[in-house]
Amino acid sequence: MDNVLVERELTTTKTELTNSNKDQKVMSYNQLFVMWLLIFIGYFIFVVQWYSIGNFSKGWGQAFFEGGKQSDLIQSVPNWMITFGRSIGSILAGYWIAKWGHKYAVMFVLGLMVISFPFIIVAQNYDWNGLSIAGGSPQHDGVAVAGFSLFVVFRIFLAVGGTTLISYTNSVIARMPAEKKVKHMTLNQFSFNGGAFFANIFFVIPGFSAAVNNNEAVWTGILSSFVVLALILLIAYYFVADEVVPRKLKSDKFEKANYSLKDAFCEKENWSLYSIYIVWLVSVVFFNSSTIRNFVERSPINALYLVEYNVNNGKMITSMATSEFYWVWPAFVCCFVSGFVVSIFTITKFSKTIFKRRTYIATMFALGYLFMILSIISGYFGGYGNPAGLAFFLILSFMSGIFLWGAQPVIFTIPQQQEKSNPEYMGVVAGVIWGIGYFGYTLVDASLSSIVTYVDAQDFASLIENATKNVTNNKLPEVVKANETAGYITSLVLFFVVLSSVFIIVKFLPDSGYRKDGQFIKFEKAWNPFDFKHINFLNKEYLIENN
Repeated sequence: MDNVLVERELTTTKTELTNSNKDQKVMSYNQLFVMWLLIFIGYFIFVVQWYSIGNFSKGWGQAFFEGGKQSDLIQSVPNWMITFGRSIGSILAGYWIAKWGHKYAVMFVLGLMVISFPFIIVAQNYDWNGLSIAGGSPQHDGVAVAGFSLFVVFRIFLAVGGTTLISYTNSVIARMPAEKKVKHMTLNQFSFNGGAFFANIFFVIPGFSAAVNNNEAVWTGILSSFVVLALILLIAYYFVADEVVPRKLKSDKFEKANYSLKDAFCEKENWSLYSIYIVWLVSVVFFNSSTIRNFVERSPINALYLVEYNVNNGKMITSMATSEFYWVWPAFVCCFVSGFVVSIFTITKFSKTIFKRRTYIATMFALGYLFMILSIISGYFGGYGNPAGLAFFLILSFMSGIFLWGAQPVIFTIPQQQEKSNPEYMGVVAGVIWGIGYFGYTLVDASLSSIVTYVDAQDFASLIENATKNVTNNKLPEVVKANETAGYITSLVLFFVVLSSVFIIVKFLPDSGYRKDGQFIKFEKAWNPFDFKHINFLNKEYLIENN
């Protein structure tokens, strides 16, 4: 996910000019490949850890919360604090390279990942949670204050370190032979989606979810393995890496930068890029958030299933996550992120054409939203116990992923295809787009989850327990509309209001084009979604390289 809007050689033009006459060590492709691979793996395990928290919710929930219960707001905190940290890391990435050089910047952010993991593990330890209130109870209103606070704070360190890594691959790729660059840029795109898939696919396996969530030692052990792996990567990088972007020395004399951070914030047309990235992030991240999960899994049809199951089996199961359908949500996430595999060989090819971008981008969002809505409807009204409804729930999420993930590269090549684009411009704007994007997503996520928690909220577990206990004369009681509260309805409506804003934002995207024989040629040809010739992105007539 973080690779398409690349920083393309985080070193700026002024640094390149300063070092142009200096001898630089010639590095073999094999060495550069190993350096790229170490950074790639570091980002991969960061994504795995980010997504794993949702599936490990019972593990950290039992450690921090009385009875293991968390509100929608609390469930979303570990996620949106990660995105807040990502906004910080994105903006600081270029600064760290200028200050320490590429090699030590990479080691620094890997170090942030290493020091974050032990505190995540310590934070969920009951003994350390006792430090919450000096001389008093370790809990306040059912929450282990110190433990959960450390958990959140050090996940920010994890995010700052982890999110910066993928952008640092681009400086390494820039030193590779030209014929190798495209391949590695493409492989970068699998780091986020592949990590999300890997983090969820194991929870589809029968017995795995129960094993890790019902055993604190197993949960802690899995998190510990990430610490060890990140530390190994850090040590290995120290020994195998050479400098690809030297730090800026105080003795270096530069002219004033052609494009600065201030320029990026003040240039009005760039705000459409920042805004559309916020909306895109809300689309692909919030769609598989705990808020949407709870909305679907607590629907009346799913609530009725839980009551029927409890009555027929003499048990007390209060969530779909602990039922026989524990695997559905991890499978849903896997289906959604897997859509990228299809889009990368089809939809993203549009970036090679001479068409205007606005109509195409709007169409991809519209189709992604359509399948998203249909997927939610299938899960909500069909229920997990309905084979047809469940099948459509998963298939439609995959279809939504094809179009939403497919829109990503097209959007993020716009800055690279602007007339003013150059390595310095990309180095500044890329970080700002990521930084503002994740900051904006954090505000949306926190707001929507707060609405769900504090507006007419219900205790779903208590509702199921009471409904199960009140069965009389072998007749199931009418299950109330479990999730149809003002909070959920308001949150869902606002979610789609935010998504629909993309159709306004897209009209203000900056013009883009391509260079030929030293001249900049702006994209002028309108794209028609109903013209097969326009949909065939391999049509040589419309390829940039043939115009």
